[in-house]
Amino acid sequence: MSNVASSNAVRLSDAQLVMLSAASQRKDALVVLSEPTAASRTVAALIRRGLLAEVPVARRQPSWREDANGPVGLQITKAGFAALGLDKEPPAVVQTPPSGPLRSTVEVRAGTKQAAVVELLAREQGATLREVAAAMGWLPHTTRAALTGLRRRGYAVASSTMASGERSYRIAQAAA
Repeated sequence: MSNVASSNAVRLSDAQLVMLSAASQRKDALVVLSEPTAASRTVAALIRRGLLAEVPVARRQPSWREDANGPVGLQITKAGFAALGLDKEPPAVVQTPPSGPLRSTVEVRAGTKQAAVVELLAREQGATLREVAAAMGWLPHTTRAALTGLRRRGYAVASSTMASGERSYRIAQAAA
């Protein structure tokens, strides 16, 4: 490319340029956001201009939001590569089936902290974050991490909002 800007050149802000450049260097061409809400205006502008596209991604891939089908990532498009002066095609994003666990499930050993959490969540009414934290003597962030760990082991941890406004968690189905 020449140093002279052509009349059809795409103008990008610094934030847009950084976002597209970082995605263009990844094998999967996905955008990695440390703070999705802080970058929402930049992302919206890039999607509107056709430089980024929302694509379904696997749970372990960078995502920007979640919909009914699972996590949704942002991938640089052919037009996005062209805006950077690159002649590349975005690769296909490999997905895991949404219904399957992330990895093979392993039975929880009896008498462990994880077994105690499973027992609390297996109740018909489930348990709130506060109840699990109190029962285990954990801080809220540790409790949320334990729920994530159960999901990764294949447990379908469902949440619902109670009449009090507090969120209740329960295991919708046992691990296979």
